[in-house]
Amino acid sequence: MLRRIRVPAAPSEDAPIEQKLGEMMVVLNEDAARRELVESHYRDKGISVTGFARAVGRPVFNTVRYLASEPLLGVNAVDGNLERLELAQSILHKNAVLVLDSTTLASVLLLDLFELLPKLGVQLLVPQAVLDEVRKLSLNIRRERGPKGVLGLVGGKVQFTELSPAEMAREVELLERVMTFVRNHCTVCDGEATLHLPTPIRNQLKSDVGDSATDAIALAKQKNAILWSDDFAFRKLAAIPELDIKNTGTQALFHWAAKVDSIQREEYVKVLEALINSNYHFLHFSAIDVVDLLKASAWKLNSYVSTALVRHVTQYALVNIHNMSVTTYLFFLIVKLAPNRGRAREVIGAILNGIGRTRSGPQLASHIYRRTSKQLMVNPDYRSLKRMLRAWRSRDGEFKPPRRRRRD
Repeated sequence: MLRRIRVPAAPSEDAPIEQKLGEMMVVLNEDAARRELVESHYRDKGISVTGFARAVGRPVFNTVRYLASEPLLGVNAVDGNLERLELAQSILHKNAVLVLDSTTLASVLLLDLFELLPKLGVQLLVPQAVLDEVRKLSLNIRRERGPKGVLGLVGGKVQFTELSPAEMAREVELLERVMTFVRNHCTVCDGEATLHLPTPIRNQLKSDVGDSATDAIALAKQKNAILWSDDFAFRKLAAIPELDIKNTGTQALFHWAAKVDSIQREEYVKVLEALINSNYHFLHFSAIDVVDLLKASAWKLNSYVSTALVRHVTQYALVNIHNMSVTTYLFFLIVKLAPNRGRAREVIGAILNGIGRTRSGPQLASHIYRRTSKQLMVNPDYRSLKRMLRAWRSRDGEFKPPRRRRRD
């Protein structure tokens, strides 16, 4: 639908930009308000990545890339629940059939999974509508005869962003790489499966998530395949009783691949690094994962990955007894495997500072001192950890939990 917009024919040179834009400014304000509302709902996990794309009028493929570039938004790929992660791995096996949606193709590009995927030994199916979404993006750029610009409001100020011919060529190159990968390593399927969905469900899906996502669900249903999506809310939709589609995400898939030796442990750690660097949210990390990622960052706390890991650990360290045990084991591994005690102190101190002194003493200290396994307690590195914790609390004994009073 077209909208007629009036702008001043000959505004004075010293007129403010808002006056020069005329009614265009009204449109920009409306778009900015709508985008802020959608982003607010997304941050509250009220809508899916696919729903976000529909609400702002963007292709899902590009929406994932936009969310990955915005630290306050990120890609809500999983929910951090260990049981669901293990379930998403348990359904995987050699020669499993996986259906990829638009979020997955975006992940292949963002995380640079082109070389790793062929190693997994699984069959990859891509709906034609998903591939067409990427092809259309490439064609639209190719049709541009000059630099492409975008006008919008950023922080209440008008901003014009222009892509140079070189940037446009680079974008086409990236999109072509995705399409080449699909042609060489995936089976492209038409939308015939969608016709077999019950009409009410098909119509509701098309309205809520669009054609390409509907085709992905329908294809997974028809082939009794696993839906691979990095849109957690969309995967929840696919799992409702009316559809009952098994599903997985990128972290679960590559964690499984490392467990069955389809890829090396180091390759899985690189995938985790890429997920963190691309702002994929609510990932799950074991203590060994955290240590391996710290190693990959040379134990430097000023790296983006290390900062994200410290923030993650401080957020979940005290959630329950299980997490406290994992945090205790993590501290032990840091003391044991860090290149020197100084590095270990820096990392553990950053985590403890993030947790806060008022909570670390009565909760985490109590767990470390009283609920650690006897096997761990006799390890020399554990004793070093206890000395380190006491020193962190500035002078002897401050980190120790309060003594229990004897009952008369």
